[in-house]
Amino acid sequence: MSNSANNTNNTIENLEVNQTNDKNNMADTIETYSSILQKQNTKNNYDVEDVKPVFILETDLFGNTKPSRDQFLTHIELYKTIDATICPASHLKGLQRVRGLWRIYFDSEIDRESLITSGITIRNKYIQVYSRNPRIIVNERPTYLKIRVKNVPCSAGRTD
Repeated sequence: MSNSANNTNNTIENLEVNQTNDKNNMADTIETYSSILQKQNTKNNYDVEDVKPVFILETDLFGNTKPSRDQFLTHIELYKTIDATICPASHLKGLQRVRGLWRIYFDSEIDRESLITSGITIRNKYIQVYSRNPRIIVNERPTYLKIRVKNVPCSAGRTD
């Protein structure tokens, strides 16, 4: 074997050992977060799960036409818009887009309420901010009753 082949084998072996050590030393997200809080001796004043997200529909911005790829609303654009117009971005915990519906997560109810009451202007167009998911209809028609039936066979046959 040549020296370059030996060096390559040694490099690959070292890489495999380092990857194995990294996997063994990895901590769960909860452990990592709690250890950071303990090291900083801080108190967790909020929990992201306690603050409900607000919602924005892309159809409010683009209408019913599907935008081209270069016209898509990006995470960075929405982040900068919220940072510039509503509140400091440090209070913004997350942005999530699923099929044209944006979820915006804040760390406090005050920021959430501020965005709901003031709305947001994106690309010189005012966009309504929803306090709940506008695609889910809850108790809109209380005259209807939802019934769930269990243990029904999938097919029927003649039982003469």
